[in-house]
Amino acid sequence: MLRRMIMYQLKQVIIQKKMPEVCRRIQKEVMKSTEQTITLAVGAAFEGEEDVEEYYLDVYSLAQRRLFRGWNALLDAEKEKGVLSAWSAPELDYPALKNACVTGSREAAQKEIAPYIEALRQCKAVDGFRLFYCALLTALRQIAAETLNRQSNMLAADEEPETIEQAIEIIQRMMERIVDCLAEEKNYKRTNVAHEVMDYLEAHYMDAMLSVDDMVKYFGISRSYLLQCFKETYEMSVSTALDQIRMKNARTLLACSDQKVKDIVGLTGYVDVNNFIRKFKKIEGITPLQFRKISCGERADE
Repeated sequence: MLRRMIMYQLKQVIIQKKMPEVCRRIQKEVMKSTEQTITLAVGAAFEGEEDVEEYYLDVYSLAQRRLFRGWNALLDAEKEKGVLSAWSAPELDYPALKNACVTGSREAAQKEIAPYIEALRQCKAVDGFRLFYCALLTALRQIAAETLNRQSNMLAADEEPETIEQAIEIIQRMMERIVDCLAEEKNYKRTNVAHEVMDYLEAHYMDAMLSVDDMVKYFGISRSYLLQCFKETYEMSVSTALDQIRMKNARTLLACSDQKVKDIVGLTGYVDVNNFIRKFKKIEGITPLQFRKISCGERADE
């Protein structure tokens, strides 16, 4: 069945009570002249396409409801409210649903949506079921639009369920995809933060006063978030990574230059010579001078 959306911009104000009759007449005339069934939505007129975008979800919701009363029936909002009130549909807790998607796992999200799924299973009224299904679908699309950086149309559920279980499966699958996409985006952001911190350490390791607070201020993120991102990505603390970078550069200077150990200490961000020697021996198993001697012997052999 061909689906079309025809938008009319009325040039005169029409009393709200007259709107249903006007819509019916438009549908009847289009049906008569084209022999095609249509979906008719009446809304505000916009000057440009950019003005329409923020109302997309509302329009999508109305368009989805075309199935609830049949292809040629007018979707009267007041009557729809009457159907819902007659069924006593549960009230959607949108903030809680959104929070479960953003901060929880699949299990947490499914736990939050479970009462609504059960309400769908218990509903015996066809109109009530479809309207509440639409409300859930719209809420999930809204969550996707508000939380995902990527285009949320990848989460569009254009399937038209023929059974209760198919409808429930669509809702559950959409919820899972939102949670999974958010988890991927969070992981990507955390990894990026960790890589940027590592680059910062590589560039500033010579600064003996370098601290985590410096990086917190530089990146504009919280201390706990910075440390957590770094730990999850590299499986080590920032201080351990800084020591490794400093020691790596110290080994290079010991092996490839004739600079004194005390000068190398300053060039690698350390202050105390004894502390440097102690750390070097702990990591390498030998003192800096022993390392240099071995390195010079290897170079002589080459």
